[in-house]
Amino acid sequence: MTIKRAEKHLHALNEQLQGTISQQKGLFRLDIGTHIGSGSINCICFNKCMTALEYDITLEEDQYIPLNAPDMDMLYFVYCLEGHGAVRLRESGNFIQLDKLQTAVIYNNRETEGLLKVDKGQRFVFNVIGIDKKRYEEHFRNNFHGLEGKLRQLLEHFGNGKKHIHLGAYNLKIGEQIKMLAKQRQDNDIASYLRFEGICNLILSNQITQFYLDVDQKSNTTSLTGQELQLIHQVSEFIVNYPEVQHAIKSLCKKSGLSPNKLQEGFKFMHGRTVSDYVRNVRVEKAEELLRTTDMNISEVVYSVGLTSRSYFCKIFKNKYNCSPKQYKSKRLNKVDLPEAAA
Repeated sequence: MTIKRAEKHLHALNEQLQGTISQQKGLFRLDIGTHIGSGSINCICFNKCMTALEYDITLEEDQYIPLNAPDMDMLYFVYCLEGHGAVRLRESGNFIQLDKLQTAVIYNNRETEGLLKVDKGQRFVFNVIGIDKKRYEEHFRNNFHGLEGKLRQLLEHFGNGKKHIHLGAYNLKIGEQIKMLAKQRQDNDIASYLRFEGICNLILSNQITQFYLDVDQKSNTTSLTGQELQLIHQVSEFIVNYPEVQHAIKSLCKKSGLSPNKLQEGFKFMHGRTVSDYVRNVRVEKAEELLRTTDMNISEVVYSVGLTSRSYFCKIFKNKYNCSPKQYKSKRLNKVDLPEAAA
């Protein structure tokens, strides 16, 4: 049944994108036609009611892509990671712009006939988690607790015929979680499938939280504008890509054009950390990757991530991974299960 749902979604999209559909171990992929553009859409279905789609496409011409497969009654949680799009439901007639790093919740059925507008010439990276309303209500009929309970309330909020689209706030945390999904596509084993599902549930949970913050008018947890948040995102990416650089507040402010106060506020909002905490965490995570995937010795790893004190590195590494770098490397070489990292 989940395979049929995934196929149904992609066949509906393929009427517009005119590509080829393939399937490998439960993950369906639509490679769009070369005369339409480049890129692909991945689709995977979990349990009886949850569908995840990942768009990563660049189009030759503007396209109007259907949100829904025929005869499906879906609530979509969407997030724009790169580029920008616009959504229109039939009864409104107007397209609503969805910016980079922005969330939205869309209730789409046969009557509303939602369309996603994607402009030509831009890379469009878009995450969609869809809940089949009818199947969900059947599957979790008596569950009012945790994520299921919150989701059921939300379904009722959108299912009363009064609301079909909610344009949400900018949320950088969800963007970071979506990037985690890309790493899971590198493997096709059952463990990767389960991790993929777990991350999708994490994204869904944060989407629901964001919706209720918006509804309660508590989403303004930062005074930064959307453009300023995107600058914070760019600075974060720079730190991740170049952990060896000595990232001083002054140099990061100069790079972003933001004041020290705005820089710190943005990092607290996006990552729940100060700038220095974020840099330290990026370095220790990069160090773990190097210990796990290369033959570099510990001193070489310390130098590669921009640290100068081996003793300090060992201290922060042990705080995060509950063992010393030497023990960690030894476990990897001996193929022993590696410890879970602290947050």
